[in-house]
Amino acid sequence: MYGDRCIGIVGCGNMGFALAHRLYLCGFTVIMGSRYPDKRSGTKFEIVSTVECIRRSPIIFVAIQPEHYIDSFVSHLEHESSLFDGKILIDLSNQPSEKLHSNDFSNAERLQKAIPNASVVKAFNTISSFVMQSVTAG
Repeated sequence: MYGDRCIGIVGCGNMGFALAHRLYLCGFTVIMGSRYPDKRSGTKFEIVSTVECIRRSPIIFVAIQPEHYIDSFVSHLEHESSLFDGKILIDLSNQPSEKLHSNDFSNAERLQKAIPNASVVKAFNTISSFVMQSVTAG
């Protein structure tokens, strides 16, 4: 394991679990954040609330649909403004097909604008969860 540092993944869908598994195989401690942690069981990963995942992790992969950014992230700023201070958020999302050719902001740009005290980067949006789960994928 890499010391006491923990990587958080918010989102317990296919992509979240595929990424968690890969990080675990690389020796990282991984916790997963969910809106409904009590409904998730039968996994080797610790699943906690979204807020708890953010509190405990300096690096957080955002593996949720962009339409949930506000209720999963931004809404918590009202109660705990320093929650995202110094955090690195890695956005995995893609634009919905109807917005692909608009001049709108990217999902990562929207997230950065909504949470200015975190650093937002974009990654892994061209890799499917199926490829990430593959034994042959590096």
